[in-house]
Amino acid sequence: MDVASRALEVLPHVKKYMADKSKTLPKTTTCRNIQSACSDAFISVKTQFFISVASMIEPFLRKYQTNSPMVPFLYNDLGSCLRNIMNRFVKKEVLAGADTVYKLCKVDVTSKENWCSYKDVDVGVAAKAEMRHTKASDRDHMQFRMECIKFLSAMTVKIIDRSPLQHHFVRFALSLAPASVLLGTMSTQKNFVKLVEALYEAHCVSAQTADSAEIQFTNLCVSASNELQPLFKNFSPSDAKLDAFYFEVLGDKTEFSALWHVAKLILILSHGNAAVESGFSINNDMLVENLLEDSLVGHRIVYDSIQKAGGVLSVNIDKQMLQFARAARSRWEEASWNNKAVREREKSAVAEKRKIAQQVKVFETKKAKLVSEAAAAAAQLEKEIEQLKYK
Repeated sequence: MDVASRALEVLPHVKKYMADKSKTLPKTTTCRNIQSACSDAFISVKTQFFISVASMIEPFLRKYQTNSPMVPFLYNDLGSCLRNIMNRFVKKEVLAGADTVYKLCKVDVTSKENWCSYKDVDVGVAAKAEMRHTKASDRDHMQFRMECIKFLSAMTVKIIDRSPLQHHFVRFALSLAPASVLLGTMSTQKNFVKLVEALYEAHCVSAQTADSAEIQFTNLCVSASNELQPLFKNFSPSDAKLDAFYFEVLGDKTEFSALWHVAKLILILSHGNAAVESGFSINNDMLVENLLEDSLVGHRIVYDSIQKAGGVLSVNIDKQMLQFARAARSRWEEASWNNKAVREREKSAVAEKRKIAQQVKVFETKKAKLVSEAAAAAAQLEKEIEQLKYK
């Protein structure tokens, strides 16, 4: 989105440069693409439309670029994002009938019968303003709006096909969102029952744990509406982590042991590849020549600990850490001695293996010689037998 905004700022200068240097520009694909964009009367309108759509998607993407457990929030957040997109090109009466995320996913956004009129499609405030200053025919304006509808339709289809909204398990996990527990509706409790049933069928929990978790979840909903109400009501995913929240509520309480076991299974589910991809980048920054695997692991442990503490300045340097640092030299020497001993053992094992291989080779040579001599002796005896037969 920021890149598109910057492109709009430099677009007039690019157009001027392309007009002045059109005869001397190289015949490359990049130049042809830029020339085509500069000659498009709707390039500014299209860019503004892109920024408008991106502004709806970017908050969701930024929110889920985190290592914190987010699966219980995924169904509602992604459903809300999907509804906002569909609200721009789908008829209002169709959306009014799709009052749940499940029904929303069942709307056929490829059918023109569900599309609004091209005049009613929401292309964004900035795009509308740009269109008023664009010198083009009514047909061109209509064609641009129809292209916007087709783009939004294709985008919606892609989100529905590739997103977890198609998996019922994501909807069942919604029951563990603090807001859902606070409401404690029948729908929430049914979703939790289906959640533990899915875990049981996947052999993740026993039948006894599943039954106990259902009872404990009902008790948790009651507690959330009474003595735990301030805790559940004030929870915010942007301010606190869901795993730390549930550990405080359930972790050390035996009466919620089965529910805590189920919650842990849900909290460890990945909601995306953000952590994995960022981990690759961090590892790449740490890699240097002759770096051992243990050193890389140590660097990552230090990095993750600093990140968890909130930065270098937030690290608590206590007595235990100072003692640990003072003993670093002795531990390094001990590790070096252990590594040397391991290398010696490996070297001895290789030498022993080579010695055995040589002995096997000698024995195989002797065996081949004996087999050859025995075959020759047998042939000689066979020859003598044949001679005796014909005397």
